[in-house]
Amino acid sequence: MEKQIALTPARIQEFINGSFTNNGFILAADTELDDAFTYRTSDSSNSSQRPKLVIQYTVPMGAAPHSDFRFASFHKNGGSAPFLQSGFPATSILDNFNRANGTIGSNWSGSTSSFSISSNRLANTGSSDGQVYWGNTSFSANQEAYVTIAQVSNDSWNLSLMLKSQSNASYEGGAIEVYYTANNDTLQVWTYDPTADWVQYGADVSSLPLGTGDQLGVRSLVDGTLEVYKNGSLIATRNIGSWVYADDPGYIGLWFANASGQALDDFGGGNTSSTATNTPTPAASATATNTAAAATSTYTATATRTATSVITATYTPTATRTPTSVNTATATN
Repeated sequence: MEKQIALTPARIQEFINGSFTNNGFILAADTELDDAFTYRTSDSSNSSQRPKLVIQYTVPMGAAPHSDFRFASFHKNGGSAPFLQSGFPATSILDNFNRANGTIGSNWSGSTSSFSISSNRLANTGSSDGQVYWGNTSFSANQEAYVTIAQVSNDSWNLSLMLKSQSNASYEGGAIEVYYTANNDTLQVWTYDPTADWVQYGADVSSLPLGTGDQLGVRSLVDGTLEVYKNGSLIATRNIGSWVYADDPGYIGLWFANASGQALDDFGGGNTSSTATNTPTPAASATATNTAAAATSTYTATATRTATSVITATYTPTATRTPTSVNTATATN
């Protein structure tokens, strides 16, 4: 049984305008009837039982929405991470790293010596450049992976999410790499296979800062659709259908480089549905809505998924990556 709890626009607005400090809500029964509700968390293995926030709103007719409003996502003007209702992630956390300091454990494979558990987070050991994979499970051709940035101490680090890797030890058998570079806040989508070498798909996603508390996520579907998410919001799509392993299962993992002093948390992912996320379209509605929130917000439509021409480019994420023979494909737009 689903329990719905309504919040009025006026109550939310009190948090936004500073009338009350936003310490969240406490749920208390109006009357005691010797019954109970069981509440699940966002970590629940059953995604349909996880708590969710649904926001209803009306786009005014004949006028553009105001600043800082996003479809199915509300946040304070100029504020921090939004409350999300996007459907990503759809899978549970696989490793929250909440255990004693030391090795990362037998669930991981690959360059495990490049990583360690430190204060209940995943840390890069020294400045080692390493890739690790959730080693015991090859997920289906519809899969996703995500991780949270737990600590940032400089702008020299690089982070990649690896999907559909054909090996749980290395990318060299074939893999998708969604590669983020902190020093220029840029994200790129690459694939590798032994025949085609490294291939980049589409232009760089620029002006994309990732900081402490941000979640980076990727979903790859059997039809070649690849979606990139930041904090649950869709920020980019690519079509990697020309890659030889686009419709194959594979392993998910991480590649972390130049990351001394950095830390990650809450790695998750697994099998997901084959449905791509559509671009939200605003529509007028007579439903009672959160007009107080909309008055201080803007609507930003996410770009629709389009086929993107494949660009083959020189791949040079870090000076330490090996083998170098696979990272030097010549640009042939």
